[in-house]
Amino acid sequence: TPLHGRSNVLERAADASENISYYPNRERELFVEIRRSGSRQGDVVAAIELLSPSNKVIGGHGRREYITKQHELIESETHLLEIDLLRGGAHSVAAPRATVSSKGTWDYLVCLHRVGQRNTFDIWRNRLRQRLPVVSIPLTSDQPDATLDLQEALDITYDGGPYPRVWDYRGEPEPPFSDGDRVWADGLLRSKGFRA
Repeated sequence: TPLHGRSNVLERAADASENISYYPNRERELFVEIRRSGSRQGDVVAAIELLSPSNKVIGGHGRREYITKQHELIESETHLLEIDLLRGGAHSVAAPRATVSSKGTWDYLVCLHRVGQRNTFDIWRNRLRQRLPVVSIPLTSDQPDATLDLQEALDITYDGGPYPRVWDYRGEPEPPFSDGDRVWADGLLRSKGFRA
């Protein structure tokens, strides 16, 4: 600013800033492919899809992509195993909701479509308090089904990952539990030291 015809430059140091980093929220779509050994192209025999929240948002890009992929797999020579461990969102496995509902209720759902069985599915319905099932994974016609123990896989993933340290178990889940499940979950979390 001019002062008596001269210009004064303030030589003041910049105030301290705070440094922050932004990590975009990226949804990773998880899947496993089982390929035929010995074939030149490694043909995909079975695909295992673990549904993500983006697969279950009606009108969302992730859902459109997933449904397209699901239809392609059902029309192909590849078995499809879909694992839905999300209690909320739109019904997304290939077996129609009304048909699955006719068998009873569930919190978690696993759906298997075998090659050549257009409108037939194997399903495993699971409630929150139950152990996750051991499911079949079809291979080639000359091999018996493999099995996948979902509870053991989840336990290994949870125990080996950061989840016990980074998840906040003090709040209520979305969607909310039923009254009975809320009491059960609260007791379990208290017994494990996640709630006081």
